[in-house]
Amino acid sequence: MRKVSEKIIKKLQITQHNKCNLCKIKLDKRFYLDYKVPLSKKGSKDYDNLQLICPKCYDKSQKVEGYEYKTPTKQIVCTYCGRVILGFSKKQVDYMLMQHIVAKHPERVKIE
Repeated sequence: MRKVSEKIIKKLQITQHNKCNLCKIKLDKRFYLDYKVPLSKKGSKDYDNLQLICPKCYDKSQKVEGYEYKTPTKQIVCTYCGRVILGFSKKQVDYMLMQHIVAKHPERVKIE
């Protein structure tokens, strides 16, 4: 990845509302600058082909050669805090919601 000015990074943060361009979670201090269409697939080095992504999405994109990110198709909202949980199937988002509630809202979990 070529060096990119702070001005371009700030512009991307504003355009993307400081969210990962893939999974839409809020970006913190750690994020990656990535090409939407990889250069290996004839993507350009233009501003329109740049995006900011979170470490999780970056790791996913690096694990498998030729991996192309698919946009999650299912979502569910935690009724306790409003967090949006994204996934590819209802079963997956239900499981992720359960994990979220156990981790973030343990007072709501009843163990029998």
